[in-house]
Amino acid sequence: MKQIFIAALVAIFGGFFMHSCKVDDLRPPEVYEIDQEFRQYTAFDSLSFWIYLKTTTGDPNSNRDTVRVLRTFKDKRFHSDVLNPKGFYYQAIESVLSARFTGLTKYELTVGKVYGNNSASDNFRLYFNNGRYYRALITNLNFGEEQLLGINEGNYTTVEKIPSLTIQGRNYSDVYHTKVIDYQNAPDTAFFDFWIAKNYGIVRYQLHRPRSTPQVIDNWELVESNLIPYTR
Repeated sequence: MKQIFIAALVAIFGGFFMHSCKVDDLRPPEVYEIDQEFRQYTAFDSLSFWIYLKTTTGDPNSNRDTVRVLRTFKDKRFHSDVLNPKGFYYQAIESVLSARFTGLTKYELTVGKVYGNNSASDNFRLYFNNGRYYRALITNLNFGEEQLLGINEGNYTTVEKIPSLTIQGRNYSDVYHTKVIDYQNAPDTAFFDFWIAKNYGIVRYQLHRPRSTPQVIDNWELVESNLIPYTR
């Protein structure tokens, strides 16, 4: 008799639990992986390096910088926010960098979906030694469409995709030109432009401040590289 009573309780509470759960609560979280073509623009393994020339300075001791990839690793993370507490898993690839004058310390690839969007976006974020970070490339945005990313990352725009671009005598194909406006130190607003080429990453990086003299402060251009695609 006792066993029958226990079985009845299990059935009652089990049925109550199933009834109280929404269908969405029973589905596993979505999982996003970084697009393979996007990785060709942004994912490079350790021992890779870029040599950049700064064209906006006359100081021969600080106008060249070698940016090296010290370590690259892949991770799976979980994202949740107040609008979508259920969240999703996403793939992340990080590269720790060594640089002297460009200020780059790390870059990060992630993929995710803004709440309410139907498709996921790949993101390429750069970190600098002054504590600032910016998304330098976002997929699934229309050209010329400004995306407000908040006070930490400013406003982002994919300006154009250039079929062929020559920099320092070298030709690059399928180059994204993007723009970021950083209002954090307004009114001395910082304007960043990035040119990111397939199989090469950043081939030009420019910072200018309209209120400064000169207005263009940094213009780094790629002169040489040895890159190993990250395939793991």
